[in-house]
Amino acid sequence: MSYSNQKSRPIFGVGLSWFVMATLGVGITLSAQAQLNLESFWIRAMPPGQPMTAGYGKIINSGDGPTTILGASVTFADKVEFHETVTVDDAVRMQPMASLILEAGETLTLTPGGAHLMIMGITTMPSEGVNVALCVQTSAEEVCTKAPVVRQAPAAMDMHHHHAH
Repeated sequence: MSYSNQKSRPIFGVGLSWFVMATLGVGITLSAQAQLNLESFWIRAMPPGQPMTAGYGKIINSGDGPTTILGASVTFADKVEFHETVTVDDAVRMQPMASLILEAGETLTLTPGGAHLMIMGITTMPSEGVNVALCVQTSAEEVCTKAPVVRQAPAAMDMHHHHAH
């Protein structure tokens, strides 16, 4: 074997090693993407003709890294926004949440009187007792669940806070 071949082999080996590590790194990054779980979701039943209602439940990031929630949707309304309850000048009001980034292991709990889904532009309010599809979108995935339409918070989610929009 000549000197030049000996020299080029380690370079090729190092190059191949970097290629393999870079490829594995991409695989690790992809597998580390956040995975959302939706738990205990429910939609507040409203009388017919109401243009909006609210949704509640838990969004859990069970992945290995942070995820940014881009939005949510339901089949019976035009728009869903994440809202929070704030006090401004001694007045309590709801406003859209600025940014929703869930770190690995973090849970966003949506409750009456706190952060919640504001469901607007309702075409037809589903009847009480019906389960509706509710989806949450991130840059990596869309996760959907079935949420019952009920008038009162299920016992597991009732935090003794009640509000109306």
